[in-house]
Amino acid sequence: ADPARPVLERIRAGETVPGFDASPLHAHGDPRARALLGFCASALAKDSSYQRLAEALAAAKSIQGLEPNFPLAFQFVDSKTGIGPHHTLYHVGRSAGWIAHGMEQFQAGENERFEPVYRGALPP
Repeated sequence: ADPARPVLERIRAGETVPGFDASPLHAHGDPRARALLGFCASALAKDSSYQRLAEALAAAKSIQGLEPNFPLAFQFVDSKTGIGPHHTLYHVGRSAGWIAHGMEQFQAGENERFEPVYRGALPP
């Protein structure tokens, strides 16, 4: 009934809010999510499901300054269009992130990317 309530309940419980992952790369929010949701704001302004999402987004922003990430924005667009993760839009969004990461590595003087390897104990 209240789209802001689940956000508020998670924050009160000290839990993370899915779709609002804090990223050091996007300290002021994911620009891909901002662009996609900005389009939704104009194209779907009268859509009831977008209005509910907008209320939840506003609650997360006002309560804890949380910004949505690209997977959240894409999932919403997918729910409205059914385009799925095998669609070009998804790959364009991911590619933009990879290009930005490469630019950041270049600017930081990193010339290679190390393969992440888990070195901890394996689960039983």
